[in-house]
Amino acid sequence: MTGEAGRTSLLELSDDEDEQVRRWAMLGLIDLGGASDVCLMRLGDSDIEVRRLASQGLQRSPLKEDGPAIVLANRDSDSGLRLAAVRALAVNPHRISGDALIAALQDEESSVRRAVFYGVVT
Repeated sequence: MTGEAGRTSLLELSDDEDEQVRRWAMLGLIDLGGASDVCLMRLGDSDIEVRRLASQGLQRSPLKEDGPAIVLANRDSDSGLRLAAVRALAVNPHRISGDALIAALQDEESSVRRAVFYGVVT
């Protein structure tokens, strides 16, 4: 589904992509924290694509071609994350704290303020 202007779109992950995320979690690269929904945010040149995972059947391929991916969970079906806010987080994609994520998104709508940061995959 595609959101309003300035928002990202939410797409289903393929089985291969889901599997890759599970692999990253098993290797300790990311922490899914028992979240029921996980979003993979690709930091591309001109856009960010948000991919949604149901935590029960994850499998997905690497995201190298699209740059670093921020992994986070949100209680809502629409993360409401804006391109500018996420780009601000890409300054240091190797290590971004949960506090930094919440601070960068504090002016966004309430669904985003409830987002929980889990890690960055580079």
